[in-house]
Amino acid sequence: MGRRATFAPIKDQKKSLWDVSIPGRLSSTGKRAREYFKAKKDAEKRSSSLVKMEKHFADIAKHVSPDLIRDAVELNDLSQLYGFSGLREAFSTLTKDFERRNMEVSLGELFQAHENDSKKNWSSEYLKSRWKPFCKKFTEISDQSIAMLDSDFWRKWFDGWHKKVSPAPATYNQILSLMRTVFGHEKAREVHEKNPLEHLSNFKDVRSEICISPAEEVTDLLNWCHDNDSELIPYFAIGFFAGMRPQAELQPMQFEQINFEEGILDCVTTKTHRKPRSRIRV
Repeated sequence: MGRRATFAPIKDQKKSLWDVSIPGRLSSTGKRAREYFKAKKDAEKRSSSLVKMEKHFADIAKHVSPDLIRDAVELNDLSQLYGFSGLREAFSTLTKDFERRNMEVSLGELFQAHENDSKKNWSSEYLKSRWKPFCKKFTEISDQSIAMLDSDFWRKWFDGWHKKVSPAPATYNQILSLMRTVFGHEKAREVHEKNPLEHLSNFKDVRSEICISPAEEVTDLLNWCHDNDSELIPYFAIGFFAGMRPQAELQPMQFEQINFEEGILDCVTTKTHRKPRSRIRV
């Protein structure tokens, strides 16, 4: 009984160590434990700390209501149902998670950190034409904490962006892939245990079936043009047999671009906004 009240250390002759017994109410695991020390003074120091803890808890108990004790017991049992050893571990874990999710790291700061770590491997062209335009797309949310930018947020953002801009599948997937890379940075991993964009699906390029006009339909169309509006014949004939795109190449075309003697068309395309010339032999 004396040892239980004073927490006095006892020499373990077999181990040649000083043994201090710790009751479950003072143990971090909630279970009775033993601690061993080589020096008696270290064991006595530990015993003294246990005495102070016991007195501290006794003083607290004087001011604890029965309702608080009942709530603590119920919460302790509930925490164990969720896999924690007890209320102390549950509170410690949830506190760390709360602190982690409220770290003041903005999206703009994450962009800057990723750029600082990666630009040594980037070309000036990539930085100018790919990275800067990418960052500009997120100017409105660059001040938001990345702790708030979870999977649900990014799913809604990409859905809204797709409805508003209607980007090509390749562009959509490129932006999504780059944002995944950004959130793979160590600053993001400190806040999000899992990449919030990991499970977002790429946009599938489902193209409509190519329509091929049968020869009979082409013949009927050219015959109709011959009988009703002969000036349309060159437009449809060149479009069908030279494979030229109506808006990008066919509509801007002039008769001066046609070399009837050699059977060559000088084609000017505006698809890339650069106007490169190509020659088509017909």
